[in-house]
This record gives sequence, structure tokens and C-alpha cells, in this order.
Amino acid sequence: MIESKFNKDGSHLSYDSKWLAYNAIESDTSEVYVVSFPKPDQKRQISTNGGAQPRWREDGKELFFLSNDGKMMAVDISTEPTLSSGTPRQLFDTGVGRATFDAEEYGVTPDGKRFLLLKYLREEEPQAPRLRPHTIVVNWTSGLSKVKK
Repeated sequence: MIESKFNKDGSHLSYDSKWLAYNAIESDTSEVYVVSFPKPDQKRQISTNGGAQPRWREDGKELFFLSNDGKMMAVDISTEPTLSSGTPRQLFDTGVGRATFDAEEYGVTPDGKRFLLLKYLREEEPQAPRLRPHTIVVNWTSGLSKVKK
């Protein structure tokens, strides 16, 4: 457990269970941090201009997060010999708008090459949001061999 007087959320443990990424509001805005786990003796702020919802790449060498304006960001991470990080870089605009502090608005594959985003669709009236059902089809190419030529 990370003891702190600050508001924290969005914790994600690295695949090797040695590092915990989370977002916290320690000043005016939410930022992404990484801390050693279970003993929190190493800590580093990862985002530089706000961020939330960190996710690890499986090998632990990259961390993804949403910037405050909804851009997907990536940061190179090194944990040997000590914790260090590169400069955050924008991958793409997610279109989700402002990142939510306490939400799970996306997922990333272990290799960090594909993202699944949760995007709310609204009806014509801005006061009447409504979620629409989504269908995700995986391995759709397997059905192509069954089509007669």
C-alpha cells in the first residue's frame, strides 16, 4: 500500500509485479507516477503535463497513459540499475476528450501495439447521453475461408 495524503487512482502493477504505476493529484493536476513494489523506496513522476490511467507494456520497458486532453502517450521506462524514464511522446489522439481521473477508458495489448478505447456516443440532445451496444469480432478472417468462390 502506498501511504500518501494525496488522491490516488488507476493503479496498475507491472507484469513482473515489481513496479506500480498510478495517477495522483499531488499539485494542481493529475500526474502519472511509478513506484517500486512492494517496498516503495523508488518513485518517479512519469508524465510532465498531466496524465491518468497508466498501463504497462508486458516487458516493462514502456508505459502508456492518457494526457489530460485525451492523447495517448508513451514513455520509455528502465528499471535497471535504478528507475528512470524517457520523455513522454504522443502516439495518437484518442478522441475521448479529457481523460478521466478515476476511469478505465482504454486497454492495451501486452506488446503495446493495439489499443481498445471506450468512447461514449451521445444522441442529438447533449443532455441525454445513451450508451449504445458494441460488438467486437475477433479472428474474423477465419470465416473468410468458408466463403465460396
